[in-house]
Amino acid sequence: MYHVQGKAKRVKASEMLELLREFHRDKLAQRQRHVAAARHVPHYDFNNTYQYVIAREDMHVRWLQDALAHLGGTFDEVPEPDIRPDGKGEAAQRAILTADRDGAQKFVDAWRARIDTIPNGAGSNSFQSASRFQFPAPSFRA
Repeated sequence: MYHVQGKAKRVKASEMLELLREFHRDKLAQRQRHVAAARHVPHYDFNNTYQYVIAREDMHVRWLQDALAHLGGTFDEVPEPDIRPDGKGEAAQRAILTADRDGAQKFVDAWRARIDTIPNGAGSNSFQSASRFQFPAPSFRA
């Protein structure tokens, strides 16, 4: 579908469409997790960070939906998970932040190798932008 430079590998539309759908599904699941988690994080600074991350993810998800629509594809809806943190207060907040930090790293690790194999083209930019942001590591003060 996209051909950049003489030696670049062509990406079939069906392959790009399926890759975009998978990436969208994973990115939306991550976004939904952050929305649910933010409800359990009362600390002002941490909650503000969640709001920032969610706003960025909203844009990433929109880019992916636009790319899917451009290719004539559809996208899945992902429900918001029901989060029930272990413990209370700071312990619950710490567990949520740590789980989200680890989840963000798993997302990046899982997709980076796949994204790097996509030839430079219009589709790969969406992947690179949506995977670039990493959730900041939590810093806890006693």
